[in-house]
Amino acid sequence: MPYPTTVDSGQTPPWIITSEAAVLSSTSSTLATNTVYLFAFELFANISISGVRIRVGSTATGTTDLGIYDVNGNKLVSTGAVSNSSNTTMTNNFSSNYALAPGKYFLAMCVSNNTDTLQRLSGVANMAPATRFRLANNNGSSGVLPSTTGGTTSTTICPMMAGIVVGGLG
Repeated sequence: MPYPTTVDSGQTPPWIITSEAAVLSSTSSTLATNTVYLFAFELFANISISGVRIRVGSTATGTTDLGIYDVNGNKLVSTGAVSNSSNTTMTNNFSSNYALAPGKYFLAMCVSNNTDTLQRLSGVANMAPATRFRLANNNGSSGVLPSTTGGTTSTTICPMMAGIVVGGLG
């Protein structure tokens, strides 16, 4: 029997892309103004992503830009600066669904002030900084993500972000 002309890679698209970890605790705290927080992830199947979800704590006076960078640090898509709402889980959508091919990417977040409280992972302070948690070398401006990361450095600070996969957990 001849080989098929197409091959199923056997890879299942993820339901969600997230920095959340059930084994770690979270806390609501502030982040540094215009710092770009990144979470590295990889895909093994094609997906479309509609936006990014975050959890805002009791203080919300500024804005947050959420997006995705490719492995080379180029911004692919972002929500633009969206006003934060207190004590809620916010889903900030892109202007349209964005298709991602298999590869390596970063979820990204940039806040416009250092007073808004956002959920972030805690209990990671003693971890070696060789993790998926990264900071971009380039800063944002007025809480808007820069066009490139300018490279990355390791960090133990990771805000909780979840990329919303179309057809996933939503």
